Amino acid sequence: MNLPVETRLPFLDLRLLNFLLALPPLPWFVGKEILRQAGRDRLPMAICQRPKTALGGLPFYLALQRQGFPGEIFSHESNSGINAYVNQRLLAIAAGSSLPPMLAWGCLRPVSLHYWLQRYCGSCGCVGRSASANTVDSN
Repeated sequence: MNLPVETRLPFLDLRLLNFLLALPPLPWFVGKEILRQAGRDRLPMAICQRPKTALGGLPFYLALQRQGFPGEIFSHESNSGINAYVNQRLLAIAAGSSLPPMLAWGCLRPVSLHYWLQRYCGSCGCVGRSASANTVDSN
């Protein structure tokens, strides 16, 4: 189901966030001016100067209606370890019902967690441990 986390948080990088927090809000954050200036030497002027436009529809919602939730997340054989964090029975009930867009978006969070656990915890040995054992040590 090609709905990566990057579509939601494309600028989540601590270095970039620290830089942006140091900037004054005016004029940089009005009308996405900072993005327009950053792209002015790389993008056609027509793109840099075009007005903001609303997204037509909700692509994630249309994809869910067409494809449904990925079946592997509901499998008890799932190797991601998601069962330690998500009530599979409730998620299956929610995924099988017709939800309004914002509730459907909330149901995608466990899907993102499933793929994240598969990618980053599949080989580290933390899969299958309790949720409290999987916390990250900040020291």
